[in-house]
Formats: sequence, C-alpha cells, structure tokens
Amino acid sequence: MSRPVNADPVATKRRLREAASQLFAESGPDGASVRKIAAKAGVSLGTVGLYFGNKQGLYEACIEAMYDELETLRSAFEGALEREVSPHVLADRLVRAGFRILRRRQLAVRLFMRTVVAQGEAEAQIRERRQRPLLDQLSADVAGYLGASPQAIRLPLQTLMASMGRYALSSERELRLMTGLDAEVDAETALEAVEDHLVRAAALLLELSPKTDGGRTQ
Repeated sequence: MSRPVNADPVATKRRLREAASQLFAESGPDGASVRKIAAKAGVSLGTVGLYFGNKQGLYEACIEAMYDELETLRSAFEGALEREVSPHVLADRLVRAGFRILRRRQLAVRLFMRTVVAQGEAEAQIRERRQRPLLDQLSADVAGYLGASPQAIRLPLQTLMASMGRYALSSERELRLMTGLDAEVDAETALEAVEDHLVRAAALLLELSPKTDGGRTQ
C-alpha cells in the first residue's frame, strides 16, 4: 500500500498513537476497533495498516513511545556521572524528569496499567523488549553508582517507578486531594508537592544519606 500523497508520516503516526492511546485506555485493546481509531485520528482505515501493520502493532507503538522517552533518562544519568553530582542531586533531577515524562505520557501509562490490572503483567512483547531491559539496565546503573548490588536495588526502583506511575495518572483534583492542598491552589503547586514527596521517597528507598555523598560535588 502506498503512502497518501502529501502525508506527513511523523504527524500521522503521532495522531494515530494519541487516538489509539485514548480509546485503548477507555475501552481496552479489545474494545477499540481499528475503524474507530482511524476515524478519531482523521485518517483512512488503511493508514493504520500502512504505518503499524495491525491493531497489536499500534498498541505496542503506544507503549513504546513512553519507553522511548524514558530512555532519555539514561543519557541524563550518564551526563550527571561525568559531572560527579551527588546522589541526592541526581535523584532529585531524575525523579522530577521521569515524573514529568509520565505525566506527558499519561494515556500510555493508563493503557499500560490497564493491561497490568487485567492480566497481572505487561503484554509479553512489551515486557521482554522494553520493560525487562529497562529494569535490568537501571538496576545495574544505579547499583554501580551507589556501590550496591543490582538485586538489592531492583525492588526499591520498581516501587519508586510504580509510585511515580500512580501519581502520574492523577487528575489535578486528585493531586490536590492526595496532597491535602487547598482547592484554590494552582495545579503546578500540587504537582511540585508530589514531586518533592517522590524525591524524598527515592532517598529513603535507595537508602541515600549524607555519607552517600562523600567525595561528590553538588
């Protein structure tokens, strides 16, 4: 099948992923037809097959886009190592950046969690191609930095990531409810309060203390 004349493949794929993420998150992959997704994205039915093959390919692409953005945290981690920032500063930067990514990818997080709730785990393709490698690499990187074993770091990291994912799903109203902030407080203030909490949680989960910062600059 040929590509439509004057089509912008990047923009078209993005529209399809956004439309699919919303419909998948609302109805589940089984409840959202390719026809509905194409209509919501404003493209022909054949465009889905052209860019993603089938509905399963489109589903995986929605989740993959979130993982692609999360992978950028590794570059930030490596850059921080070169600058020898302290563990507390590093945790602060990465937790805030990671949480903002998950907030931007809220539909993908909803879709991912819907599958986990329904099946008790991520889809096999996503689990083996993205989830497991990301956890393996993050555990190894953080463990090496802190002088711990990857096994000791793995569950604390996953607990932190699960918390970030849960808060990332929250509406502005729920964030205010969770933080106990007044309803008149702006959304950004509530969001920053959650970020501050997640940074503190990271320090506790990873057992960061002042002695951990020995020899590293702020």
